[in-house]
Amino acid sequence: MNKLNKIINFYINASIHVAVAIFCLLKITSLSYQITISSFYYLVVFFGSICSYNFLKYYTVFNKTKKYKLLLWITFLTLLLCLLFYIKLTYAEQKGLFVGGILVGTYPYLRKIGWLKLVIVSFVVSLVTLGIPFIIANRLDFLLFIQRVLILFALLVPFEILDSASDNKKMQTLPQRFGIEKTKIFGYLAILLFIFLEFNCSMNTKKGLLFLVNLFISFITVLIIFFTSTKRSRYYTLFWVESIPIFWCVLLLLLKKISSCSCFLFY
Repeated sequence: MNKLNKIINFYINASIHVAVAIFCLLKITSLSYQITISSFYYLVVFFGSICSYNFLKYYTVFNKTKKYKLLLWITFLTLLLCLLFYIKLTYAEQKGLFVGGILVGTYPYLRKIGWLKLVIVSFVVSLVTLGIPFIIANRLDFLLFIQRVLILFALLVPFEILDSASDNKKMQTLPQRFGIEKTKIFGYLAILLFIFLEFNCSMNTKKGLLFLVNLFISFITVLIIFFTSTKRSRYYTLFWVESIPIFWCVLLLLLKKISSCSCFLFY
């Protein structure tokens, strides 16, 4: 059991789980909106997520303790792999991801403005997993982009609540400024707006099961927010909450496989 715990902890601490979740968000974009995304783009996003998240989490301690040496090597290796596949991307893909990389680089400074944390992360992940693929496919849809930002904002609310106990009080994050219950309301409002936009889109396009899947994910997210408290273990957010995009993606893949008519599921 101890070995299993170590493996799970390493999987989480090395940011592999969050990278899988972001990879799945990219796959959700492809499945939901019938957009072709190159394999190199998938690889850059996956390895780039590991090295960027590790940099943001551990850059202040990499040189202070041997405890993080293995994570440092993993970060370095994934950075090399990211650059290797990055040069194989199209110019449009490179340019879009470069902008995303700049935004990631500013995060350690902008996160000091507490209420911006959720907005920055939601925007950057949405840009990488939906915005750039849409731009490349010449199918830019502002409402769909806002939808992705909203669902990610809601999914980040549990992280914000659990981090509120350890965050510097000067940061004035949403839970620190408004309290935990009011912060949850922000998450609920984000989901309501997500559902409203989902319903509005369904009036103009036959989305079939995709519409129901997105409503189900919205319901799960509301439950996740509702049961969030500062007493929850770190696995609640770092594993279970981050697993929602993975579950979302698996659900779409299963529905695609069992659906006899693909037009019933997709646009």
